[in-house]
Amino acid sequence: MKLRHWASTLLGLGALVLATAGFLHHQQRLNALDLHQRDNRPTQAIRSELDELRSAQALIRSELDALSQQLSRLGEEHAQLNTRLSSQQAQLTGLRDAPEDPRWHTLNQRIEQLESRTATPSKPAVTVRKPKPSLRPKPSRALPALPALPELLGIELRGAERFLAVAPAGSRALNEVRLLRDGDRFGAWMLKRLDRQQAVFTAPGQAEQILALP
Repeated sequence: MKLRHWASTLLGLGALVLATAGFLHHQQRLNALDLHQRDNRPTQAIRSELDELRSAQALIRSELDALSQQLSRLGEEHAQLNTRLSSQQAQLTGLRDAPEDPRWHTLNQRIEQLESRTATPSKPAVTVRKPKPSLRPKPSRALPALPALPELLGIELRGAERFLAVAPAGSRALNEVRLLRDGDRFGAWMLKRLDRQQAVFTAPGQAEQILALP
């Protein structure tokens, strides 16, 4: 775009120079004819030539005015183009030098904490909620063996929603880490409710298990 603009400007200047030269040439001929008219008796041919030269001079003058206006417009467009280029360069510089988003640093810290927790697993604190006594005693039944509880790793925030990061007990592999929300299952256990300081799990035939968050 910039090269085309300069080419148009150079062509306009060339046309202006040629038109100016033609105007000066016609002016010299007019001056010579005026001198000849003063020295000799004017003839019809001289008058006709003078009229033609005056008409040509008026046409050249109008072309000079048009070229001047065109050059003025080209100058204004050139100034506008330089302003736009400066603005775009400033925007590109601002985008290139933009500060790093602090959220990336926070996310990296959470990943490092998750890796360190999976490397040194801790035993979850288990709190067994006792069932409320009923008015009529029911015959006691032996509960099935307690399935292995998941190991709690921490809380992850995704937007406005909280997720519980869990892994199999004793596991240190990141590919076994899962994010649970209310109603999601992990093995035989289902996350019933995620509170601020604890998580409540349920399993078929088992009492609710309350695990404290790390």
